[in-house]
This record gives sequence, C-alpha cells and structure tokens, in this order.
Amino acid sequence: NLTGTPGAYRPQGSILTNQHRPQVTGDYDAWTPGS
Repeated sequence: NLTGTPGAYRPQGSILTNQHRPQVTGDYDAWTPGS
C-alpha cells in the first residue's frame, strides 16, 4: 500500500501533483456577499 508516499497513484488533475489543472467552463464561481 503506497498511500501517503511519493509512490502513490496521483491521477492527472490531482491536487497532490505539481501539475497545473486546466480551467474548464464548468468551474465553480463562489458567491461573495455584496458583489
């Protein structure tokens, strides 16, 4: 079991990789009060 180790499986787009996740049209825009 490699969970938590550098050898763990990290698929494309994982927040644990150093790769930039491409922005998609469905990305969430948070609501901000007063805007």
